[in-house]
Amino acid sequence: MSETLDLFIGDEVAAGGYITVLLPVPIAGAFTYRCTARQMNQLAAGYRILVPFGARKVMTGVVLEVGVAPSTEFKAKEIFEILDDRPLFTSSQLKLLQWTADYYLCFAGDVLNAMLPAGLKLSSESFVQLDPNFERDEAVEFSEQELQLLEVLSQKESLSFKEVQEITDRKHVSPLLYGLYQKEAVLFFENVKDKYVPKREKRIRLEEKFVLSQEELQGVFERTEKRAPKQTEALLKYLSLCNIWKSPEKNEEGVLLSDLSEEGASNAAVNALVKAGVFEKYEQIVSRLKSSTKPKAGPITLTEAQQAAYEQTLKAFEARKPVLLHGVTGSGKTELYIRLIKDCLAQGQQALMILPEIALSTQMVSRLTRHFGSEMGVFHSKYSDNERVEVWKRLVSGECSFIIGVRSACFLPFQDLGLLIIDEEHESAYKQHDPAPRYHGRDLALVLAHLHGARSILGSATPSLESYRHAENGKYQLVELLERFGKVELPEIKLVDLMSDRKKNKLREEFSFDSLKAIEDTVAAGKQAIVFQNRRGYASFLSCNACGHIPQCTQCNVSLTYHRFNHLLRCHYCGMSQQAGNSCFECGSHDLKTNSYGTEKLEESLQLLLPSLKTLRMDFDTTGTRHRIEKLIEEFSSGAYEVLVGTQMVSKGLDFENVQLVVVVNADRLMHFPDFRSREKAFQLLMQLSGRAGRRKERGQMLIQTYQVEDPLYRKLMAQDYYGFYQEELAERKSFGYPPWTRLIKLTIKDKSEKKCAEAAQRLAVALRHAMEQSIVLGPERPSVNKIRNFFIEHIFIKTSNDPKLRQQNKELLHRMILEGQFDGLGSSVRVIIDVDPY
Repeated sequence: MSETLDLFIGDEVAAGGYITVLLPVPIAGAFTYRCTARQMNQLAAGYRILVPFGARKVMTGVVLEVGVAPSTEFKAKEIFEILDDRPLFTSSQLKLLQWTADYYLCFAGDVLNAMLPAGLKLSSESFVQLDPNFERDEAVEFSEQELQLLEVLSQKESLSFKEVQEITDRKHVSPLLYGLYQKEAVLFFENVKDKYVPKREKRIRLEEKFVLSQEELQGVFERTEKRAPKQTEALLKYLSLCNIWKSPEKNEEGVLLSDLSEEGASNAAVNALVKAGVFEKYEQIVSRLKSSTKPKAGPITLTEAQQAAYEQTLKAFEARKPVLLHGVTGSGKTELYIRLIKDCLAQGQQALMILPEIALSTQMVSRLTRHFGSEMGVFHSKYSDNERVEVWKRLVSGECSFIIGVRSACFLPFQDLGLLIIDEEHESAYKQHDPAPRYHGRDLALVLAHLHGARSILGSATPSLESYRHAENGKYQLVELLERFGKVELPEIKLVDLMSDRKKNKLREEFSFDSLKAIEDTVAAGKQAIVFQNRRGYASFLSCNACGHIPQCTQCNVSLTYHRFNHLLRCHYCGMSQQAGNSCFECGSHDLKTNSYGTEKLEESLQLLLPSLKTLRMDFDTTGTRHRIEKLIEEFSSGAYEVLVGTQMVSKGLDFENVQLVVVVNADRLMHFPDFRSREKAFQLLMQLSGRAGRRKERGQMLIQTYQVEDPLYRKLMAQDYYGFYQEELAERKSFGYPPWTRLIKLTIKDKSEKKCAEAAQRLAVALRHAMEQSIVLGPERPSVNKIRNFFIEHIFIKTSNDPKLRQQNKELLHRMILEGQFDGLGSSVRVIIDVDPY
């Protein structure tokens, strides 16, 4: 975590010269470009520029260094354009970018690609258009092809680079386009879907003379009343929306054209009044973000326990230590966060709060908006790219000083970050798996805080083993909040013995009698229940009872999941889908069977067994957009539904005040994944799930359906004994040499040929064992799903001690062998993916 690399930022120079530019491409190193004297005077590290790349591409790059020596190996190209009037990237961002590339062993260009919203990037899919200010100057000479292209552009709004190639019959069009650009005849822009376009509202207002003179306006009414009554009606509708008699200044802003239409004004009548010079149409740029007004919530009043935790946190901040806040579910960690954020903003600094899931952010955003209003910005992938660009720009301009978002919010351009909050710090959702950079949001956020000298707090009811051990070792300061708000008791956790119930014929579909009775009683008492199953879809797979055929994905080595709602078979690895059909694809038999079950099947079973229940489902299939997530949460919170069936989305920090019961349908499968963290993740997930119940006055309850009632994990869970579980798990990890006692690096070897993949993996493993004698190299091994998207897969694991020097040596070796391509035993088609701290 202490590995950082400072970037040297050169002084600006007065003469024309050279700059170092980072491009969002997976290639080692940065690139040197040539600038004019004027451009050199304007540029500094952090500016975006438009540059030619390769024979045909145009890309957006970020300046790293100004005033460098020219390359002796090739002639540097000139930049096309400076895109900003001030640096878009801060020096801290550039340092974080380089740290991420170094620590996670990826290309700096991959990190840049992750940092920049698409609306701030121009790429090889760029388009060219005529410059609106272009006027032909007879003194400037144009070639025949340039004139040909200008003629086409005068008739078409824009052309893609491919279209320019076809029109000019040239393979390389960059010189031609660059020449037109130098002559100020054309402009470049990104494909419309990725281009940032300010949102514009169409508005309408009266011409000024009609506001200043009632006689003039009366004359319009007299002319239109008989000959054009629709125009008279449109005028009256406008005046009802904008009372210019009482407040003449309101006419300056006018009204939305859409509002005027909704009031019944005819578009034809409005257009006629515009043509007659009575109305004026204009456009106004507005924000896509919800315009939060002033904060509505009053000051936070902390309980005695919260106040004690707050004071301990401040003492830890004085000692410059990160704080691990171990607070049980429902203890009021959010109130503590709000108090700390207000302290930070009062000091004129910025604050960042990151959450593991978009679903979790919905309720939190609503709550925090009441306290911070327009000072707060929200940043996550369910926002459109244009909205994310606006958040970026608001942060740069100082319009907002507090950001709440998911892991990608760490890449925003903070200038004076004073406080970092990592909520639910134990969550595996903080880990980015694909594509590169494969970073952990929690660890990256702590580096961000270190670069800014910011105070940091990690909160969880079930801290990760690594974080709790850091607290024990004194690296973090442990602050505990071990009682619920209002001193409500923690939920009662009971086990339902499925083995016994099966023998007694007490199972109905996927539920035991006890679980169904508990759901019925809960709903009858006016309360709500949550039913959890960590698998979406209807059934894990379909099988034919006649021939045994199971439909498989054509691109992955895995069976297709059945989704009954749209009668689809879908691969949850690559997304391939096909209609399920009503007969076997192999033998034509109609005797098909569904196997295992997901949330869709559970919802159907509940509706069959308890027909009067109002059920709602929350999983990846039902939460496609942020608006859908918000609607689902709002509907359940309002009491419109009695039972929420969901995947792990429902476990993460959601606060439903009327939920009294949680039922876990199949807990055993959570613990039996081939992952050394599976028991830790299962304990955390089940503990978090229990915390959804009984969060206000009455004690809640969780029922866990299991075939393994004697498992020690369940005993620790029923006793709410986090520390006991932590000690046992830590001891077991030590005996087998797993984190936090060691560090892991996973190498994934991929090729479309199974033989090439296996042979390359074997050669690489041999070379690594020879080069890394002080580390343990495991594998290669074939994963259970060894083919995804037509690529066969092998894994190699490197297990290293916590010695920083040895870890650095191994990373430098992997960088040379794989990123720099010095190991020649792979073959041209084989890909190797490096994943540092993979779990």
